[in-house]
Amino acid sequence: MAKNAVDKRINSIRIKGILQQFFGWLNAVLFGIILLFSFATIRQPSDVGLSIFCSVLTAGAILLIVLGVKNINLIKTFQNYSARLTTDPAKSIDSLAASMGIAVEIVKKNISSMLKHGLFPDAFIDKQTNRLVFINLQQPLQTPLEQTLQQPLQAPLQQAVSDTASIPVTYAIVQCRGCGATNKIVLGSVEECDFCGSPISM
Repeated sequence: MAKNAVDKRINSIRIKGILQQFFGWLNAVLFGIILLFSFATIRQPSDVGLSIFCSVLTAGAILLIVLGVKNINLIKTFQNYSARLTTDPAKSIDSLAASMGIAVEIVKKNISSMLKHGLFPDAFIDKQTNRLVFINLQQPLQTPLEQTLQQPLQAPLQQAVSDTASIPVTYAIVQCRGCGATNKIVLGSVEECDFCGSPISM
C-alpha cells in the first residue's frame, strides 16, 4: 500500500516536472522571440503594451521552468535522503545534514517539502529531537492488562533468545526497487522497505 502510494507520488511529481519544463521552454522561446521583435519595432503605444505583455509571459515561462527543475530535483534528493536515512537508526536530520555537508535548515526544508508531496508516508519531523519519525516503525503502547499477560512469558522468551543468540546472523544491503532506498536485511529473508513498505529480499 505504502509502496504504491510512494510510486504514484514519484511518478506524479516526475510527470509534473517534465510538463512544466516542456511548456516553460516552449512559451519562453515563443514569447521571447515575439518580445525581441516587439522591442525592435516599437512605433506606437500599442507596441509598448505588446512588449509588456510578452515580458510578463516570458517571465512566467521562466518561472515554470524553475518549478519543473525543482520537482525533478526533489525526486533525486528524496532518493538520496532515503538511502542515507536507512543506515541511521535514529533518522537524525543533524546527522543527515552533516553527512552531506549541507546546512540543517536546508535539509529540514527539503524533508518538509517531501512530506507535503507524500514521499515519506506516515512520517513527521520531531522538532524536539530534530529527527524524522516513521509512525509505522514505532512500537505500539501496551495496556496494563497486556503487560500483565506477557509477564509469565518473559522468562521462556528470554531463554529462547539466549538459545538463539549463539546462531550467527548474516545481513545484506539491498536497494529497494520501489523508492531506491538502501535497506539492511537478514540474508535469505523477505522484509519490508523502511521507507515505502515494499517487499525486499536477497
